[in-house]
Amino acid sequence: MRAVTLSGFLVVLLLLGAGREASGISLRPAVDGSVRDGLDFPKDGIGDTVLDGAVVQVLNVDRLVAPFEDRGIIEFDITGGVPAQGRLKFVLPVFAAMGPFPFTICVVGYAGDGVLSLADFAAGSFLTSFEYSGQPTVVLDVTEFVRDLVASGDGIAGFNLQFSIPTTIPLNGPFVAFGSLEFPPTAELTVAAPSTLALIAAGVALGIMQRLFRADPRAHRATHVAPDLIERTRHGGSDTRSGIGPGGGVAEAGGQEWHASEHAGPAGQESREGPPAIYSAPAERQVGECATRLAT
Repeated sequence: MRAVTLSGFLVVLLLLGAGREASGISLRPAVDGSVRDGLDFPKDGIGDTVLDGAVVQVLNVDRLVAPFEDRGIIEFDITGGVPAQGRLKFVLPVFAAMGPFPFTICVVGYAGDGVLSLADFAAGSFLTSFEYSGQPTVVLDVTEFVRDLVASGDGIAGFNLQFSIPTTIPLNGPFVAFGSLEFPPTAELTVAAPSTLALIAAGVALGIMQRLFRADPRAHRATHVAPDLIERTRHGGSDTRSGIGPGGGVAEAGGQEWHASEHAGPAGQESREGPPAIYSAPAERQVGECATRLAT
């Protein structure tokens, strides 16, 4: 009975401690924006225009007249280091987007310099990719990449977001734009390290419960949950359709623009509520698409 009481007490400590975080961080970008290739210049794989003071826009349009590509650039200052425990998440709130969905976004990482420049257009090497279908938030695991930068003495973690396959839709085609310093909420680099109290309580409680199970096999059987009591739920992503860009629209040849929807929400998008899309490993098809694109 004492063992059960002590175990229950420790489980309570575990639950209380699990809700508290120690040594967590939440970093806002040091700089963000987009770098454009083409439109007013030849589209040749070299950055031509820095788009600062706007959203972090990602699109790639292949068309006969004025083709162009915008790559989203986000850099974080990590000179203060990152916690040794916990996973590092790259959180991207979507400001606006347009289909057809889904489309694949490649994520390239590099050691940055805290300045949005033309060189950022082609910077970095492939990290991961994700298939975007209209979700309001995208969350990526970038733990190894950021910790490798810290270990090598680099103080800026840079991310380059780009389409894996260009669209041939000449006007009002697919794009996604993420929040920026000027148009919040911004992207974040976060980590939540578990508290020491929670870790200690979990270890001790586990040891006591294992002893109880060995002493009374019925206790082990009582912890099983009947399969028919487990409910699996599926959540649909949210659809967003609007157009934005520097000055409120994506500049187009001939004076045309991709305008935000008249029914857009407060952040310039219309959407149904849905959970964030969380990606820790890219799909095999997406890796192939991004690898092929980055090799060209």
